[in-house]
Amino acid sequence: MIELGKIKNKYFIKVLKNLSKLIIRKMDRVVVVGEFMKRKMKKDILQEMDSEHIIIIHNWADGEKIRVIRGEEERNLVKKEWGLEGKFIVLYSGNIGDLHEFDTVISAAEDLGEKGWKNICFVFIGEGIKKGYIERKVKEKGLNNILFFPFQSREVLKYSLGLADVSLVTLEKGFEGMVVPSKIYGILASGRPMIAVVGGESEVTEIISKGRCGEVVKIGDYKALSDAVIDYHNNSKKCYQEGMSGRKYFEENYERRIAVKKYIKVIEETLGSLS
Repeated sequence: MIELGKIKNKYFIKVLKNLSKLIIRKMDRVVVVGEFMKRKMKKDILQEMDSEHIIIIHNWADGEKIRVIRGEEERNLVKKEWGLEGKFIVLYSGNIGDLHEFDTVISAAEDLGEKGWKNICFVFIGEGIKKGYIERKVKEKGLNNILFFPFQSREVLKYSLGLADVSLVTLEKGFEGMVVPSKIYGILASGRPMIAVVGGESEVTEIISKGRCGEVVKIGDYKALSDAVIDYHNNSKKCYQEGMSGRKYFEENYERRIAVKKYIKVIEETLGSLS
């Protein structure tokens, strides 16, 4: 909230920061959702203090419910209903909020439209405070290659994520180490490659690198995003290989059962240290 400028009272900010430092330093265990978050916490709060009580447990997805849709017939259940058959879909699914960057995506869609890529379609599924902004930009620019669909229930998630030929993850500059977009785990589970539009190195770029499951584009470089989308469009083998690599990386690291075991271990160790 402070980084977004939603809280501006300097005295209140100082109180919040001091309270955060006190809590993080005094807790028996503190769980963070990524390595970059731990680094930021150590640098900004713990400093020279020991950080052994900071435990990394990533967010997760349910790999049983979000599966790789391989059959065209099953996949087209949603594609046909939404009129997306024959389209190469660049999908953004989830919260369309303040922490996510969209101007690069809008500019890339405009660029691709001007270049005549009529079958490439950007699909937004979800709600959020920035949705109205994107809709206004789409109307102002007269874009017909960006479509919007409402938030989908968990039962439909497998199918809606399966719409993607490639999925998008975005993160505003300055929030590296503060936020890990949880949508990334659903994308990995769905077996689709991803393009991350980010301001710098973060948990997102680390996952893409280690999982060999996508591309990274700097905020503002819409031409690089356009080129990446065209590359995936022209290379179905790359889409498949990176998608499957992401699914494998997900199964090894981000399945729900893995996170549950880690939480149980943290709780048991914490309780054990008190006896």
